[in-house]
Amino acid sequence: MGLKEMWAEARYRKRVGAWARECALADDQYERARRADAGMFTSDRARLEPGERLCGEFNAGLSETRRVRVTNYGSVSHQTHSGNRVRAGQARSTSIDELQVIDSGTVVITDRRVQFLGARHNRELRWRNLADNPQVGKGSMTFRSAGRQKPLVFTFHPSGTERVSFDVDLALALFDGAGSSNVQRLADRLEQLKTHPPQRPPGIELDERVAALAPIKQVAALAAPPTITRPALHLPHGCFIHTGPEEVAVSAAALGFTAKLLTWPGSDAKLAASGPVIHDIPLSAHTTALGVELSVVSGDVDQVWAILDATRPRHSVVVSASALEGIETLDGPGS
Repeated sequence: MGLKEMWAEARYRKRVGAWARECALADDQYERARRADAGMFTSDRARLEPGERLCGEFNAGLSETRRVRVTNYGSVSHQTHSGNRVRAGQARSTSIDELQVIDSGTVVITDRRVQFLGARHNRELRWRNLADNPQVGKGSMTFRSAGRQKPLVFTFHPSGTERVSFDVDLALALFDGAGSSNVQRLADRLEQLKTHPPQRPPGIELDERVAALAPIKQVAALAAPPTITRPALHLPHGCFIHTGPEEVAVSAAALGFTAKLLTWPGSDAKLAASGPVIHDIPLSAHTTALGVELSVVSGDVDQVWAILDATRPRHSVVVSASALEGIETLDGPGS
């Protein structure tokens, strides 16, 4: 395997890894939403009300604003002739509000409320009293109640931010009566992810993680080499060596063929980029159309075969300065 192939494989494996992690997260969120909607979660700490559905629990600290006095002291000193040092100074104090952790415990999130159950304090906020959307930060979440001056502020490990935010959104969806539609949305997202894994580069083996996560039909399609269906290549009906391509094309149109003259797009051009140049030859006013399209292909031997392979016409003749092996020559010198 060359460097280019190794680089392509490494990038493919990296994309598959990111896709697999995204699938795992989507699968976990779907399962949590489905079980919460069905009321399958239980809690050892919280006492749920009849019909109340648990959405999540996590350890957190309860923070509240406290008035703190801050003292700043400044002084100067002076050494006398006798060697004694005299110091004079001044202290100034101000009071500020500071957010402090006052307790640690468990936060319980249900479809009706959010609770804090701590060693010294208990707090509760009903969703019907929620003043606005919860504010989510890295490792913190703030809830404001319409009837309470101080907000509920929870702090937790930053790695749990995404899970806590999802549990709160899930609880609010259940509170609003949109639990079933939320579960369906997460199921659709999971299916969309699994049916669209990263594309496998040519020549690289299918990653085993794709085989484990993607549906069986999708894996079979990804593992199989791409198949390109192309029309069969029909050999030309003959080759003109001594007659010009325009004369052959005009003669074909005079006989009633729908004639097209196909030529190479220039000496320095690449056929794969632009294809051959196609000239349509019109029928004369008194010619009856046969309903058969005839392609007149002009060029050297290599160009002729390249044009035929790209266009694959059913009926064609060739105009070339050299004879084509296996193709009958249709004209002679001076014809």
